[in-house]
Amino acid sequence: ALILSLLASQKREPLAPGVLTEIERALASARQLTDLSNDFLELEKFEAGRGSLESASISALDVCELACETLAETIDSVGVVIEIPKKDCIIMADESRILKVMEVLLLNAIRRSTAGASIVISLNTADGFATLGITDYGPPIADTDADVIFDKFSLSSETGAGRSGLGLAIAKAIVAAHDGTIGGIS
Repeated sequence: ALILSLLASQKREPLAPGVLTEIERALASARQLTDLSNDFLELEKFEAGRGSLESASISALDVCELACETLAETIDSVGVVIEIPKKDCIIMADESRILKVMEVLLLNAIRRSTAGASIVISLNTADGFATLGITDYGPPIADTDADVIFDKFSLSSETGAGRSGLGLAIAKAIVAAHDGTIGGIS
């Protein structure tokens, strides 16, 4: 990736037409492979009980807003509308890990949605526990997928093409490491 980055910077001789485009594609592929490897390693660490958390008091609303900011380009390109909660709650969690969970869940909701659709993020508290909900109005999850979507390498029959099947499994592992539960309702 470093060599590709150096070539793409063109600090040497100008590249032949089309070469820069191919280098940029190769660089994007290298980044995707690195991300996939990192996701797989993260999941394996949590499944082996070696995933680390740096818990602190954090604003759940801030995490929701940051996830939306991170995914703003995807949100805009699909044309969905994200409804953010009006109220906040403070949770004891590892902010970067919970942000990852939020991004995975939100991205999955975006992928199931069409232009103009709303995705609603909700925060509720009861008996000392916080519940984060993400509701999309895309097609329902197939009955055959509902029980396995949080399993490693599980891919939805509708949206799985070109995906690794690790995102929801990682989200599940992170939530479990926080002594929480995660699930989907169709």
